Amino acid sequence: MPTGRGNDFARQLGLPKDPDAVADTLLNGAQQRVDLIDVTGPDSQTHTVVGSVYAGVDSYASTIVDTAHWLPRKLQYPYAALKALAEFEPTTYKVTVDGEKFLFKGCTVVIANSGYYGSGMHIAPDADPCDGKLDVVMVAAASRLKLIRELPKLYQGKHTGVSGVEIARGVEVTVAIKGGRVVDAYGDGDPLASLPVATGSSRGRSRYLCRGSCCQARRRCV
Repeated sequence: MPTGRGNDFARQLGLPKDPDAVADTLLNGAQQRVDLIDVTGPDSQTHTVVGSVYAGVDSYASTIVDTAHWLPRKLQYPYAALKALAEFEPTTYKVTVDGEKFLFKGCTVVIANSGYYGSGMHIAPDADPCDGKLDVVMVAAASRLKLIRELPKLYQGKHTGVSGVEIARGVEVTVAIKGGRVVDAYGDGDPLASLPVATGSSRGRSRYLCRGSCCQARRRCV
């Protein structure tokens, strides 16, 4: 049942919010398997994440959301995103996706099992939580004005063609930073560990009830 603050994974799976539809899903829904993300930090502790793991301007935004309860809920995420974009300083990331290495100065790395995060931002439009793969979205450093101007495209999934956005897909992903700076990784709105982190897709490890046919390849579950 969708009971979270952002409900992004429920949005990905097409789960209903209407109480009658929820009851119908519980009584008559089809059981489906879905992938999870295993995340291991420097302390060797492993966390399980359903939707996405991210480290950068968006994890900083998550810390801001946690202190923005004085705002109406619909305004908390947009406020946090704008404030984070205005304050976060880019860093140099070292990312490995199934052995392929990426080194770049950027503002975030998102490891996505689900396409949505941040209360409706379609960060990884082709992510399929049933295919055993993770979509890795790497956003290069840019001017604050450009990042703020491009922000609306995130909600529509139209940012993938923007210069400075690179996407890779794989099963095992590691993210680290160059230098001594501390950048925290978050998973579905919760703090996990400071970088570096190692992540892996755990295929079909969880189950849920849905209405209709779910997890068609490279499409949102409906």
